[in-house]
Amino acid sequence: MLKLVRQAAVVPIFNNQVVIITSRSGQRWVLPKGNIEREQTSQQAAEMEAWEEAGITGKISEVALGSFCEKKNEKLYHITVYTMTVVNVSERWPEAKQRVRKLVNLDEVDSFLQSSDMCQFVQMGFRHFHTEKLVPTGT
Repeated sequence: MLKLVRQAAVVPIFNNQVVIITSRSGQRWVLPKGNIEREQTSQQAAEMEAWEEAGITGKISEVALGSFCEKKNEKLYHITVYTMTVVNVSERWPEAKQRVRKLVNLDEVDSFLQSSDMCQFVQMGFRHFHTEKLVPTGT
């Protein structure tokens, strides 16, 4: 039986572009994503991963865009995805030496992200972003 791992991810939008990062191996482009610890909500985990992996902070949507599952390394990952309106892009962040950060236009995302699920969530995130007009709170 597969071990279930809960994760949270963000579709970070800054100046009408998506913030993507390299995986730790540097071989592929991904969205900020990571495990949800016992004491965290999925929103808190998504916010923390955005800071640690991409050096960005902002406003996380109150409601998740949705979730999906992927099987990898004998584990089943359940990933909950949120939209983030990016307020601050830091020059220094915890994983800056391990990852590259890049801003891409919506029409370019599919050529960078390998996960079709994540590409769909980016599309959904942009629709949510423009429909809900998320306003940064300065957090």
